[in-house]
Amino acid sequence: MSEISASIDRWLGLAVNLGDRLSEWAGLHPVWGAVLGVVVLFLLAVLFHFLLRHLVVRLIHGLVRRSNASWDDVLEQAGVFRRFALVVPILVIYQGAPLVPHLRPELVDFVRRLALSCFIIMLVAVISAVLRGVGRIYTADHSLGRRSIKSYIQIVEIGVMIAAGILILAVLLNRSPMVFLG
Repeated sequence: MSEISASIDRWLGLAVNLGDRLSEWAGLHPVWGAVLGVVVLFLLAVLFHFLLRHLVVRLIHGLVRRSNASWDDVLEQAGVFRRFALVVPILVIYQGAPLVPHLRPELVDFVRRLALSCFIIMLVAVISAVLRGVGRIYTADHSLGRRSIKSYIQIVEIGVMIAAGILILAVLLNRSPMVFLG
């Protein structure tokens, strides 16, 4: 796994350093290398989002339609795969921020904490979509009984959102989550 992470860092570093090379080639101030590096990083995140959203999610959609199972149809309708596709561009920004040349360490730390907060938000969106899908599966299957589990699912969603809020505050303020619980 560390080999994969190292190759991803190396690839991101080459792409982000492109901004620095362009600013050196044009004879611009090194700050422009950082600006161009951030632009390249953002464009890479948009590219990954486009590839995942328009290729992989459509491929999964086609596989889901062809399968005989009904649970994958429900998860696809709940938007689990679409929401999960947003996680990868956030991770690209998180991994690529330290690789941008001439970017101040404080700004790198802020961007990484902001990306981690966005990751938590997307994770909550995926969990919420999965829970809605579970509720639909339960409601559609009459053999499981007549009792509704909608309120239980909503309680779990509220708990997940409260935990995510605490984690987001902890990440943004660079504190332990236990500070907010004690």
